[in-house]
Amino acid sequence: MEMKKMAIEHHLFVTNNSTDIGDCSVTNPGSLQQALSLAKQNRERTIIFLHEGTYHLSETLHFGPEMSNVEFRALKSGAVYFDGGKQITGWKKATLQPDAKEIWIADVSGVLNEEAEFKFLYINGQRKERCRYPAKTPEIAEKSETRLTCTPLEALIQAKGIEDFELVLFYDWLCRRLKVSGIDKEGIDFIPDKTKNGSKVHYYIENLPLEFLNPGQWKLDKKNSKVYYMPEEGETLSNFDAIAACTPTLLEICGDPAKGLYVENLKFNGIGFCHTGDNKRENSNQGECEISSAVNLSGALGCHFENCSFTATSGWGINFKEGTRESSITNSLFDDTGAGGIMASGSTEADSCTFTGNNQFTNNTIRHGGRTWAGAIGILLRHSANNQVSNNEISYYHYTGISSGWAWGYGDNVSRNNVISNNHIHHLGEEKLLADMGGIYTLGVQSGTILHGNTIHDISGELISWGIYLDEGSSNIVVENNLVYNIGSECFHVHYGRNNMVRNNVFAMGRTGICSITRGTMDMKCNFTKGDKAFICENNILISSKAPFYVKYLLDYKIQEDLSCIVAENNILLNTENEYALVAADGFHCIDQTYQKTYAAEDWRNLGFDKNSKIIVLEDQHLSQDLISSHLSEAMKNRYAELLLALKNHS
Repeated sequence: MEMKKMAIEHHLFVTNNSTDIGDCSVTNPGSLQQALSLAKQNRERTIIFLHEGTYHLSETLHFGPEMSNVEFRALKSGAVYFDGGKQITGWKKATLQPDAKEIWIADVSGVLNEEAEFKFLYINGQRKERCRYPAKTPEIAEKSETRLTCTPLEALIQAKGIEDFELVLFYDWLCRRLKVSGIDKEGIDFIPDKTKNGSKVHYYIENLPLEFLNPGQWKLDKKNSKVYYMPEEGETLSNFDAIAACTPTLLEICGDPAKGLYVENLKFNGIGFCHTGDNKRENSNQGECEISSAVNLSGALGCHFENCSFTATSGWGINFKEGTRESSITNSLFDDTGAGGIMASGSTEADSCTFTGNNQFTNNTIRHGGRTWAGAIGILLRHSANNQVSNNEISYYHYTGISSGWAWGYGDNVSRNNVISNNHIHHLGEEKLLADMGGIYTLGVQSGTILHGNTIHDISGELISWGIYLDEGSSNIVVENNLVYNIGSECFHVHYGRNNMVRNNVFAMGRTGICSITRGTMDMKCNFTKGDKAFICENNILISSKAPFYVKYLLDYKIQEDLSCIVAENNILLNTENEYALVAADGFHCIDQTYQKTYAAEDWRNLGFDKNSKIIVLEDQHLSQDLISSHLSEAMKNRYAELLLALKNHS
């Protein structure tokens, strides 16, 4: 009888304070580099066990197909870090004149990179800002392509070293980091970089001279290799840890799909990636998609990250690039990232070897992102299909939580069959720096894409912000069983699209409405076919106080398509005011907050909408579980109960 051959598995052990003396055995662990060399020689599965500690990476680790079937496993999860930072020591006290303020100074000649600069400093684990004006809240100005119209401080006009200043702009959905070319009494000139659009902006200038230094801020003197820090109350030199983030990318996993060579079955379990630093300033047109990542994968199959963390990064946490498939990130933390958490983007052709898809992003916590690049997104699926994005919590970003699709209009779109389900997305845009955002955002035709069971609340960007936002050309998408409430604009919005199904959702307390639409089913040239429907809204619970349940936006050009581009039926419309508020409004101007035409309940029904829907006006403004329970499915009862509990806790 032939015996089945047992798979061979190699175990290597690594410590962060080892030289190359150890043999990577359990009793005599070696260095990380020694373990990598041994793993590349093994053809069988290899597990590299890492003892707790920080593994400093001054250069990017490059893994190719030879690292297939290797697992990096922390012996103590959450206590092993691949760290791109360098510690700054030798701090000394000094006095900053003319106000005799205490500052601390350190020599950084051994820390500076080849560009003689670092842009990210962490003190006792906290990201600190470079010296800036204004110190806290950004100011507002009018912008042209090359200039801000404002009234700068005289000290700013007279300041030296303008070539080191960095102007940071926030407008529309964009963050721009720009070089300053001049400052006078009437404004600030800058070198243009994708700055054609936008007029009103929020701004600040950073990396200013020492006279602008405030507590908790720092300044790098590149010429003299010195760094200056003004301590905050309670900070002392005896308990002071300073880290300059330097290495831009910690890990580059790269196969060659064109040759059929992939990195396969590479795993990371319990590993932290932190303190990446990138001096490049690559302004993006949307989503901060050009920014670097702590970890990149391309040409990777079946690679998995579990129980990992991506913290204190200059850009993104991880990027699934061209040809990355059947891979996953689960049970991981993304916190304090300069850009977003997870990005996936490959070929625009589904049959290409560089197609990216069939990946899973589940059970992750993604919070406090966009710290450097405010337009970043928690999870961004650009050109990617067949992904599962589920059970993630995304919070405290300046812009969108989850974004799917990267094709404007009704053309071909590789992004399809993405399931975005059971995510909790909340508290986005609180500083109101950016606009045109959503808890979940989609672009283009995405047949098979489902937005299901998500809870979205407290979305409040500048001017316009939605809970679920189907943007230009979004079509063939199912939006079901979601709970969306406390939204800056409307809970659900379509900016032209076709054949979207919106059913069994609970949408409540949008500031300017509940469901809304712009341009109906028109294409990018405002052409449309009469009878097409942008979305069908049925079996939903819509709850409002004073705002309309349905809103159609007014744009600057003439709109020929009317509200007949939607279908609304078998819904429950709850008005928490003790009077009939507006049911629908057409020609909404979001800046002036005015309507061209409004509809009460009877008028709305006479147009053919919500004929079989229930419209309920509460006499006591009090929502209760038994109010509409007899009209609901079990799933809808549960969603409605969640809303009642959330509103109770919120109050």
